[in-house]
Amino acid sequence: MERRMEKARVRRTIMGLVLVATIAGGVLVNGCSRSDVAAENTMLSMSSISAKNLSEEEIQGLIQMREEEKLARDVYLTLYERWGLPIFNNIARSEQRHTDAVRNLLEMFGIPDPVTNDSVGHFSNETFTRLYRELVERGNASLLAALRVGIDIEELDIDDLEELLSQTENPYIIRVYNSLLRGSHNHLTAFRRTYRQYLPGNNESAIEK
Repeated sequence: MERRMEKARVRRTIMGLVLVATIAGGVLVNGCSRSDVAAENTMLSMSSISAKNLSEEEIQGLIQMREEEKLARDVYLTLYERWGLPIFNNIARSEQRHTDAVRNLLEMFGIPDPVTNDSVGHFSNETFTRLYRELVERGNASLLAALRVGIDIEELDIDDLEELLSQTENPYIIRVYNSLLRGSHNHLTAFRRTYRQYLPGNNESAIEK
């Protein structure tokens, strides 16, 4: 019994270290930052980590963000194939780190991962399947429309992350959500800048909310 408990404790510790490694940083380049999911260089205490310590809102928020970050990745990968613009591929790689960071939280808390098929366009939540199809259809219309989709996705992420942050006091969740939020702001800035470059007449007012 004691040996099993010790192995479980070690596994939780390893998962915490994996989480820190997943969200460790770098430098922002063309909207893709290796620090947009950066964590402080502090050792996380792995004691008492369990979904029993989370509210239903916190659990559902993690499940939502796991697929929402995958949605962003999948849309950007698809639009990169359509238009070949590097920003989509760069930010898709960043979104991969985002969804991995949330997956690691789910594993630490023992929450089932909603992503059972990591293929592009596949989601457990039908809402994300529908959003993927709608966003790709919009983005396929023109390069400007594709960049506008990027802006809309990052604005959605920011709004959702801010709301989810207001619903939790868990330090592990807060740390990851804040890192994702910084990343989304970086992505939004990059998409707006690129949109402006391709906009006829560089009409900046066209990209304001």
